[in-house]
Amino acid sequence: NSFFGNFFMGGGSEENSGELTPAGEGSGIIISEDGYIVTNQHVIAGADHISVVTSDGTSYDAQLVGEDSQTDLAVIKVDTEDKLTPAEFGSSDDLQVTDQVLAVGNPGGLQFNSSVTIGYISALNRPVTNSETGFVVNCIQTDAAINPGNSGGALVNSDGLVVGINSSKIAATDYEGMGFAIPSTVVQPIVSDLIEYGYVQDRAMLGITGAFVNRAMSNFYGLPQGYCVGETVTENAKASGLKTNDIITAIDDTQIVAENTVSSYLATKKPGDKVTLTIDRPLTGESGIKIDLTLSANTGSSN
Repeated sequence: NSFFGNFFMGGGSEENSGELTPAGEGSGIIISEDGYIVTNQHVIAGADHISVVTSDGTSYDAQLVGEDSQTDLAVIKVDTEDKLTPAEFGSSDDLQVTDQVLAVGNPGGLQFNSSVTIGYISALNRPVTNSETGFVVNCIQTDAAINPGNSGGALVNSDGLVVGINSSKIAATDYEGMGFAIPSTVVQPIVSDLIEYGYVQDRAMLGITGAFVNRAMSNFYGLPQGYCVGETVTENAKASGLKTNDIITAIDDTQIVAENTVSSYLATKKPGDKVTLTIDRPLTGESGIKIDLTLSANTGSSN
């Protein structure tokens, strides 16, 4: 299951002209003196108004600069003449399992703002799938306590350098201490694009929805292992001839053997590139069908 965007949007409401307006609270990281802030996309998704309260209690209005629903990142900017103090970033590539880290943020919102929890790196490169988009990000797994409202906050190393952005956790009765952060090496190029263009450039996608059929599902249902097509959502995908319930077993010469196979392969491609998909069509019994598809631009905008 995917955990992006499901557990961190702080609940609440505020009264405005006799009407209840839903409100959410999350965390963010100041990345420049002139007021650019990075947070999670699900924190600001669909917001009509964004306010920022810094750790000293100062409140600012903010505007959305750009968002990326694929990696769950967004950049906002506050309008201020004050010089803010930006965080310093380190490289998540330097992390090792058992390194000590701290999660900084606002669990529960402003009531417990600027809280710090401590833990360790439990694992690296954990693939976490966005349930709404199917995009896979290889995350940092930590046992530092992450709670609703921590979303978008910093995961820092023992030197105080930001090495990740807290984004998700497994919230289930049988699980404890399994939080996930987007690595800083993933964050930085996305943020650069969002500030410069308002979206992520030159990222390719097939233009379909669907789900991965793993080995257990394959054995149980008698289906081939691969990516099952739910819907074609771009003109290129619709023109390719793909159909609902088609199972993509390979993309070019790469067999689809894991949930992140497609996204990893597409990371080497650009919009406009052509790929050849190998398709099984269980409803008709056909297999080994070859379909050529032109990749579309994956801007990551929720619009």
